[in-house]
Amino acid sequence: MQSVVERRNTRVQQGCRGLQRSPERIVADNDLRGVPGVMTTSVKGGVILTVGGGFMENCRPSVVRGLRRGRSGGGSAAASTTETTMMADPSAAERAYQHLKSDILKGVLPAGALDARTIGDRLRMSVTPVREALARLHSERLVSLSPHQGYAVSAPSALRLEGLYDLTGLLIDACLERIKAAGTPKVGQARTLPLYGDYADDMTTLVREIAISQGNPELSDQIASLNDRLLLARRCEPKLFPNAVQEAGCLATLFGTRDISGLQLLLRTHHRLRVERVDALARLVAEAVGQR
Repeated sequence: MQSVVERRNTRVQQGCRGLQRSPERIVADNDLRGVPGVMTTSVKGGVILTVGGGFMENCRPSVVRGLRRGRSGGGSAAASTTETTMMADPSAAERAYQHLKSDILKGVLPAGALDARTIGDRLRMSVTPVREALARLHSERLVSLSPHQGYAVSAPSALRLEGLYDLTGLLIDACLERIKAAGTPKVGQARTLPLYGDYADDMTTLVREIAISQGNPELSDQIASLNDRLLLARRCEPKLFPNAVQEAGCLATLFGTRDISGLQLLLRTHHRLRVERVDALARLVAEAVGQR
């Protein structure tokens, strides 16, 4: 027969396995103090548990499930249970990320500081998932981060735009070389791209399809990131290039008919002309996001 202490430790370990399955649970700070075999380290709102040498990682003080155990010699091992529920939506950070990214790429978010609390209030969530989303957007270089100022939306400089267009042109050219080397599908085999009549979206679709077709996922990921960062500039391009919509249609036709050599020549010219006009494009993007 198990002793009182052994029964307590068994129940505690069972509770800890539950914590590992559900990282949004944490045992309340005052509930396991003094329970044999359990070491507790205080954190804000709860404890991190060490049971039998095993460290309980990823425990958050978002859901507190108090497992108060009887500490008297003959007391019940489960004298009382206290529950406080503050369920954190595991998809909140993803929702915040998708919402903010969409607003940034559409130019809806004006240039300036991004306050996590204000955004959280608008999205009806806490600041934690918003900060996670902002950190992710910063890793993708869609927002900037400055010491003592935090995250902000800012228009890319002319130098930055030049680098983006130049690198995109180089990588797309490499993709087309890989497609030509593969030799399939043959020239003349039609493939219709889903164009929408919106220049920026159509160019984004074309570049994405070229990247996917070459077969290297790492290269595709790099081009996808560049695609996102160039979207605001592409929305401004028709103001400088009146035939931009027709140009996108022509590029799509060349890709659809697998005229890869013709597509390469036209895309090289396309990116060279954008690099030559980066100063004007940078001004247009700054105006679009309200940056002074």
